[in-house]
Amino acid sequence: MDQLHTVPMNEILDLVGFPAILTLRKVSSNLRDFIDDTCPDFNLKSVDVTLESKKISVNWILASGNFLVCYSPHENGFMVSCENKEKIVENSHYIDAFYNDFSIVLKNQKTPLERFHLCLSRFTEQLNFLEFFKKKSWKIKTKYFDMGFHNSEAINHVLPCLDSEVLKEIRFFNTTYKNQELNLDQVVNLEQFNDAKRFSVRNFSISTAMLHFCHFTTVNAMFSEITAEDMDLLKFSAITSPKFEKFNIEYEMFKEDDKLVELLGSPYYPPNSTGRNKKQWFFKTTHQTDKVLQIVHHICFNRFDFLLMDKSSVPSRASVRKLSRYDVICTLL
Repeated sequence: MDQLHTVPMNEILDLVGFPAILTLRKVSSNLRDFIDDTCPDFNLKSVDVTLESKKISVNWILASGNFLVCYSPHENGFMVSCENKEKIVENSHYIDAFYNDFSIVLKNQKTPLERFHLCLSRFTEQLNFLEFFKKKSWKIKTKYFDMGFHNSEAINHVLPCLDSEVLKEIRFFNTTYKNQELNLDQVVNLEQFNDAKRFSVRNFSISTAMLHFCHFTTVNAMFSEITAEDMDLLKFSAITSPKFEKFNIEYEMFKEDDKLVELLGSPYYPPNSTGRNKKQWFFKTTHQTDKVLQIVHHICFNRFDFLLMDKSSVPSRASVRKLSRYDVICTLL
């Protein structure tokens, strides 16, 4: 096939489709070089990468359908499978094969991915896999990044490789499905973290200061310990941000009820709030005159909710407070 110089190879690549192109790259060095130089755009929508013991699975999601490609070691080389077809390649490592395919596809992606999902289970060669992201000279363009791990050090390898101008939402989850502490003190300094708009975690309890999460329009996360000052800080952010959507803050420890009343004022108790297990506060917002910020403390569920509601829906007996100059000065300090 390398000798078919008179045949318009670009048309052939268009006809054979995505999975076949990945296979053709492994046929010969000439074909691989031609495909890499051609830089085909596969119009990907999303990519799911899962690392298991001695196996890497990649689900390429295109408008035309999904293609699952798996890489695993095999004797003196590796085996790649796609659409019930298998190919064995000798004298090459399966992680390198994944890197090569992953790079050529995403490097030439002209439109941002809707979602990049990366799940790092207890992968025996995780460090070797993560080294790839350190060496990359180009950025992955994705709007939504979803990452599962059990060792938070992996974040510092992968997150800097994402295009911060494209990334809008970050989600971390624990692959052990057990709640454990998550320290993000280094991650919060990355531009990808600071430029994103929405943030969430699952099966992790964050120990990093609340201050670093106030720039998000949406937060859905559990924290190891929160203070009344943390909730007041979120209140200020929600009231003053024109793009605020909602904060859902779960916690393991909170012992400052009296301080919270001092900062937010006396709470409103809904008539159906059994045993006063649900406290509410209402505040005027600076950008939406028809909306009010509602703060709800679900005591039984260890959770604070910050959300916008129509001004007309505020209970008649509830007080709607406004941001004072003292609030602004204290927050700036």
